[in-house]
Amino acid sequence: MEYRGKIIKLIEDEGITKCLFDILEQSDSHKYIRELDESFDILEKIFPESIPMKQVGRCDYHVVDTWTHSVNALEELEKIMSNDQYFEIHLKDAYKVHMNEKIEGHHTRMQLLKLAVLFHDVGKPESRWIDEHGKVRFRGHEIVGAAMAEKIAERLELKNKEKEYFIKMVREHMWPLGLYKKNDVSGKTLFDLFKRLKEDTLDLFLLGLADIIATRILLNPDEEMRMYKIHIEYIVNNYLTRFKESADLVEAIDKRDIKNRFNIRKKQLNKIIENAKEAIFEGMIPPQEEAVIRYIELNRRL
Repeated sequence: MEYRGKIIKLIEDEGITKCLFDILEQSDSHKYIRELDESFDILEKIFPESIPMKQVGRCDYHVVDTWTHSVNALEELEKIMSNDQYFEIHLKDAYKVHMNEKIEGHHTRMQLLKLAVLFHDVGKPESRWIDEHGKVRFRGHEIVGAAMAEKIAERLELKNKEKEYFIKMVREHMWPLGLYKKNDVSGKTLFDLFKRLKEDTLDLFLLGLADIIATRILLNPDEEMRMYKIHIEYIVNNYLTRFKESADLVEAIDKRDIKNRFNIRKKQLNKIIENAKEAIFEGMIPPQEEAVIRYIELNRRL
C-alpha cells in the first residue's frame, strides 16, 4: 500500500514523533493512522493508551470501540475540512485562517486538533462503569482523559501552549453534544462558554461536529446529519459575529486612559469591561467604542 512506503520513509528519515506530526499535516491522515496501527508494531508503543481504547467503548451510543470511533472522527473531520462547500463562505474562510495558525510557532492548530480528536475519549477505559440498569456509562471520562492527555503531551515533548491546547480540547470536548442534548443555545450559556474557551472556540466545535457525526452515522446511517451541522454553525456564527467582534472592540480600548480618566482601580475596571462585553453580546449597548466608554462611566461606581 502507498501509505506503508511513505510511513516507513518518514520514520527512517525523521523519527517517530516528527513522523506523527507530518502525518497529521496530511489531508488524509486517518489513512496513515490506520496503516500505522494495522501494519506496524509501532502505534501501540508510541501510544499504549490506544490498547485499552480498543477494548471498550461499545454501548447504547457507540457501535464500535473507542479507538475505532476516534479514527472515524478524524476521518469525518478531514472530510469536513476538505469539502469547500461544507460551510458557508465566511465560516470556511474563518476556519481556513484559524486552523493554519501555529501555536507557539511550532505545530498548527489543525495538527494539534487532529491529535486531540484521536484521544478525546482516551479516558473512557478508566471511567467505564455499569449502572443499576446494566447500561455502560463513561461519566467523567473527559476529566480522566485530560490527565492522560497531559502525559501524552509530555511524551511528545509538546511546548507549553501546545500542551495546554491539547489538554483543553480533551477536557472540554463534551460541550457541543451537551448543548445539543439540552437544546440550550441561550445568550447567557453561549457567552459564558465563549469566555471559557476564548480563541479555541472554533477548534472545539469542529471537534464536536466530527465526534457527533462519527457516532450517529454508524448508529443510524439514514439519519439526517444536517441538523448537527446547523447546531454547530449557529454557535460558531454567534462566536464570530457577536462575541469575538465585541471582545475585540472592547480590548482595543485604551484601558490606561480609561482608568486615569475615571479614576477606576484596575480590578474594578477589568470587571466592568467584562460586563461591557456581555452587554454588547446581549444587545444592551451597541458595538461602538463611544457606547462602551459611556457604559464604563455609568458603571464605574457599581
